Amino acid sequence: MLKSALKDDKDINKIFGITNISEPSAFNIAFPYTLLEVAKQLGYDYWSYANDLINRITKETGINIKSSDNKYHISICKYIK
Repeated sequence: MLKSALKDDKDINKIFGITNISEPSAFNIAFPYTLLEVAKQLGYDYWSYANDLINRITKETGINIKSSDNKYHISICKYIK
């Protein structure tokens, strides 16, 4: 499967996890909150307070939800032209 994907340029992005979001609304449904919005839901005014809680969870449990894409976190890269 990997060998065949490497032969097809349009599929190589899948190997590296690079893709276009064809349905942004589906993305927004799956990940409705930014870190600032999470902080606000928890009663804070700034995103870093929610980030501090995530770091505390990582320290106490050894589980870092920001280390990979999962149901709680997704990395978003923005490229400005």
